[in-house]
Amino acid sequence: MRRTAGRVKKKGAKVRSVCNSSWTRWGCGLATSLAWRSKTAIPPLVLKTLRHRSWLTTIRRSSSSSSSSGGSSSGEVIVVVVVVIVIVVVEVVVVVVAVVVTVLVVVLVLEIVVVLVVVVVVVVVVLVLVVIVMEAVE
Repeated sequence: MRRTAGRVKKKGAKVRSVCNSSWTRWGCGLATSLAWRSKTAIPPLVLKTLRHRSWLTTIRRSSSSSSSSGGSSSGEVIVVVVVVIVIVVVEVVVVVVAVVVTVLVVVLVLEIVVVLVVVVVVVVVVLVLVVIVMEAVE
């Protein structure tokens, strides 16, 4: 079913105005593609969830207000659940990568320190042996 140009333009203008207010480029692209593919405006709960970092409080607040006002649509809930799952997975991956990189850096530094200590000990032992041999020769 084809929409009129006025409606599409109005929806596009809404997405653009949201994008102009502190959205990242990725968020704008996602919002625009969601709006144009579904031919509907983005649900306000999804916009609020993507815009703010405190997405758990946003969901709690909006779910309590929507249950008192008659509930929200199932499509909106599914989109919010998917967004929350993606955010949680990304944050877990970032933490795991940070821990792995930290462990690798610590192991590398420890290996360098051990090698330097071994080299210093070998040099000192060789110098002591050279001094002992020189004393014995004289």
